[in-house]
Amino acid sequence: MASPSAPTSPMKDNADYVLAVEQLARGAFAERRAAADTLVGLADDWLSNATISAAERDAAAQVVADALCAYIRTPLMHEQEAENPRNTGENPPEKERSFSHGEGQLNEGAEGALRQHILEAIHQRVRWRLNPGEQVGEYETPLQAQTTPGPWSHLVFDFTGATFCHPVDFTGSHWGRTVSFAGCTFTETADFSSAFYEGDATFEGATYRSGAGFVQCVYHQDVRHTGSVYRAGAEFGASTYRGAANFSRARFYGPADFGVSVFCGGPQHPVNFSCCVFAEAADFSKSCFCAYADFSTVQWMDTAFFEYCTFYNGTDMRGSSFTGEAAFAEAVFLAEANFSDITCEADADFDSCSFYGNYRSDESEYEGAVGFTNVLFLGDVDFAGARFTGDAPSFDEAVFAPGVLTRLPHKGQQDEGHQHPDTVPVMKLTQAPAGARLLPADGAAQAHTLLSTIPHQIAAVQGRESENMNFLTVSDKLRAVTESLWEWSQQVRDGE
Repeated sequence: MASPSAPTSPMKDNADYVLAVEQLARGAFAERRAAADTLVGLADDWLSNATISAAERDAAAQVVADALCAYIRTPLMHEQEAENPRNTGENPPEKERSFSHGEGQLNEGAEGALRQHILEAIHQRVRWRLNPGEQVGEYETPLQAQTTPGPWSHLVFDFTGATFCHPVDFTGSHWGRTVSFAGCTFTETADFSSAFYEGDATFEGATYRSGAGFVQCVYHQDVRHTGSVYRAGAEFGASTYRGAANFSRARFYGPADFGVSVFCGGPQHPVNFSCCVFAEAADFSKSCFCAYADFSTVQWMDTAFFEYCTFYNGTDMRGSSFTGEAAFAEAVFLAEANFSDITCEADADFDSCSFYGNYRSDESEYEGAVGFTNVLFLGDVDFAGARFTGDAPSFDEAVFAPGVLTRLPHKGQQDEGHQHPDTVPVMKLTQAPAGARLLPADGAAQAHTLLSTIPHQIAAVQGRESENMNFLTVSDKLRAVTESLWEWSQQVRDGE
C-alpha cells in the first residue's frame, strides 16, 4: 500500500529515528519496547513542530507509521531463525525491513505484549474525540461532524498479513486515509466498531478465530472483506456504507449480524455477498440497499433474515441455497428481484412483500411451505420451471398489477409422491390467481408516478450533505423517501 511519505523526509536523517529502528529490529525485548516508544514520541514531536511545513510534518510521521506497521507485519518467531540476523550493512527502506529479534528463543508472551503496546499507541492516536459540548448516548456513535479525528488519523496504515495473537481493539477509530488488514489473522477478538473510514478499507482474506466486531461503522469509500473467514460471531450491524461493500466468498461459521445497516453507495458502488457461506443464522433485517445487491450462489445453512429490508436497486439471489428458513416478510423491492434457480429446503416467507419491479423465481425448487400472502406485484412474475415438492405457494390476498407478464405456478400432477406444479405459458395477466386480486389501472399508474420520484430523492440522500450522517439519520431519510409509496401500498392492501 502506497504511503504519502517523501524520499526527503526529515525523519530518515534523524539520529534518534535511525537508532530506534535498529533497536526495534535487532534489540533485546526491553530495547525494542523503548525503541517503539521513541518512534511514537518522534512522530508526535514532528506533528507538533510548527517550524516546518505541514507536508514535511506528515511525511516524517508517515515514516514512523510505516516502521511500526512493518514491525507488526513481521511474523512471530518462536526461535531465532539464524545465529546472526541478516545485515547487509545498509538500512533497507522501512517497507522492506525484516525485523528479527536478538533474544534467541522468543518470549511469545512478552513479544505479544509489545505488539499490543504498539497497537494501543496507534489506537490512541487515531481515535476520534467528541467536540466540546457534544453529547451522545452510552452505546451510540456520534455524527462525524460531532467529532475531531486523532492526531494520526490522516496517516496511511498497512498491517497486511500480520498475525495478532492478542485481542485487537480499534473501536472509535477515525481512519482518514487508506487502511489495510488484508490477509491478517486474529486469534483473539477483533473489534473495529464505531469507526469512521474516509479512505478505502481492506480486510480481504483475513481470518478471525474469535469474535469480530464492526458495529456502527461509517465507510465513505470502498470496503473489502472478500474471502475472509469468521470462525465465531461476526457483527456488522447498524453501519453505513457509502462506497462499494465487497464480502464475496467470505465464510461465516458463527452468527452473522448485518441488521439495520445502510448500503447507500448507489449503482456505481454495488453490494457483493456472492458465493458466501453462512453456517449459522444471518441477519440483514431492516437494512436498506441503495446499491445493486448481489447475493448470488450463497449458501444459507441456517435462517436468512431479510425481513423489513428495502432494496432500491436490483437484487440478485440467483443460484443460492437456503437450508434454513428464507425470511423476507415485509421486504420492499423497488427494482427487479431475481430469485432464479434457488433451492429452499425449509420454509420461504415472502408474506407482505412489495415487488415494484419484476420478480423472477424460474427454475427454483421449494421443498417447504412458500408464502406470498398479501404480497404486492407491480411487475412481471416468472415461476417458469419452478418445482414445489410441498404445497403449492399461497397467493392469498396478494395484489397483481393488470397486464403484467406472468408465468404462475399451479398444482400439477403427482410424481413419485411429490407435486410438481407446471407453469402456464407466459401471458398478460387479466385475471388474478385464486385468493388474489387485480390492482385497478389507475392504482398502478399512481404507483408508477410515485416510483418515478424516488431516484432523485435517493440521489439527494447519497449526496455530499449526507457525509456526516450515521446509520440512523441515513436510514430515516431513505425510509422517508418511500413513505408515500408505503402509505399507498397499505391502502391497496386494505382495498381502499
